Amino acid sequence: MATTEIITEEQIVIAHDHTGISKEKTILAKTSSIVANKMKKLDVVADIPIGPIILQLRGPIDLTTSDCDIAISIKLPIGPAVKAGDLRGNLRDGVTTDFKLAKFDVGGSVRLYVEEKKVWVGARVAAKGKTHQVNVGLVPLP
Repeated sequence: MATTEIITEEQIVIAHDHTGISKEKTILAKTSSIVANKMKKLDVVADIPIGPIILQLRGPIDLTTSDCDIAISIKLPIGPAVKAGDLRGNLRDGVTTDFKLAKFDVGGSVRLYVEEKKVWVGARVAAKGKTHQVNVGLVPLP
């Protein structure tokens, strides 16, 4: 079993709904993954900062079938991560889920998909009256 730690630099567009102003910001998204060659499985462990929160993705991707079962959690600045949903399905079709954490005034959608032989996550998160959008390449596929 091999362990790979990847730090990627991605371009992120932050859109503010109430003003219509768009800003571009570069962030570092830390993605750790463990590849088990014999089982043909990729375990995703990713923490992606989006505005005031951190989007956490945890779970396996079957490299043979492209099926995934990824848990989504939202980490607020204070307190533990809160489960927001699951991404289950086939990455070739793209897998999307919507979430709303009314108690924390946070909601949005997360999409996992394959493009250019890489697993990507696209997310739109509304928090504290502002909308933040990201597309981050998580890990290249073998």
